This record gives sequence, C-alpha cells and structure tokens, in this order.
Amino acid sequence: MSETHLLVKSHNLELKQNLAAAIADRFRTDSPVDDHFKNADLKMAPWISERSNDRKFVKYVGQPYWTKAAIEHYKQHRTKGLRHEHAVPRKLIIKLLEESDKSKEAIFSILDNLVHAVIVTKEEATLLDKKWKSTMPVGIEITNDINMVFSRYIAMNIKVYYLEKQNPKDIKELKSLKPII
Repeated sequence: MSETHLLVKSHNLELKQNLAAAIADRFRTDSPVDDHFKNADLKMAPWISERSNDRKFVKYVGQPYWTKAAIEHYKQHRTKGLRHEHAVPRKLIIKLLEESDKSKEAIFSILDNLVHAVIVTKEEATLLDKKWKSTMPVGIEITNDINMVFSRYIAMNIKVYYLEKQNPKDIKELKSLKPII
C-alpha cells in the first residue's frame, strides 16, 4: 500500500445519518420491533450507498467512485456490463454492525466510513471476487483511510477515481483524471 493516508470522501451523508438513527431506534430496549426485523435492517444497511440524500436510486450514475475501465465502458455501452461493488464487502460491514453497540453514533460511523460503492466493469468484479469477494487484504477497522477502504483494489492493482460531478459522461478527457489510489 502507498504511504499516503488520504481520507475517503463520503457522500449521501444525510441519508446515512437518518438510517443510523432509524436502526438505533429499533434496537432500544423498549422498542416493539421484533428481533428478526431489527437484524434485517442491519443486513440492508450497506445498500444505502445506492441512494442519494434526496432518496433517488443511484446505482451507477451518481456514485462518485469509478474505475477508468468502467468510465470508458459507460461512455460506449452505458450501464450494461458494469457492476456496483462495495469497497468493503457487505458481509464485513454487516458483521461490524451486528457487533456494534447499536448506538446511532456507532452505526453512523460504520456507514459513513465504510459504505462506499465503486463502479467497475464485469471483468474487474470477477477479478476482485476471485480473491477478495468477502474478505480484505488488510485488517478491517472503522476508518475512512483510503488505504484500508480500497485495499482490495490496491491489492488487485485496480485504480479508483473520484468523479467530482459523479457522472462519467461529463468527463471530456480521460487522461486528465488522477486516481485516488
């Protein structure tokens, strides 16, 4: 991994805060919600990255993290052949949520630091899944350090780019993009 310790830029912050509050509320000792439904909320939490603050579905366009191959693919074929990957595998996020103290702060910290989508090509998704489908090459910790969050991509030598406007069709010159990892 590189020596720099950059932080992952978060998005859809308001939605993550609202989700954390809703889940924490369900886990109050006096909550009438059945445990089965409480745990269902934890399992669905990582999918929050597919929504924007205004609750619009943004599985691909609208996500800020893309690979160069995915950007090039999108310009020719749109979303067919692309995959919406979780930088930190959902299985690990769910485990952290289940093991947390279920407070609003703990839930929000996990969602904000670790729930980030990366748009990749089908081929890149297959490559990632062969070795790191539900594990990480580094120890998982609740941090927004780029080297931890995107460690699977670093290990597979897949460059990730941050799209400021979150729309690959707005990128005129691919050569001008600089990878974050």
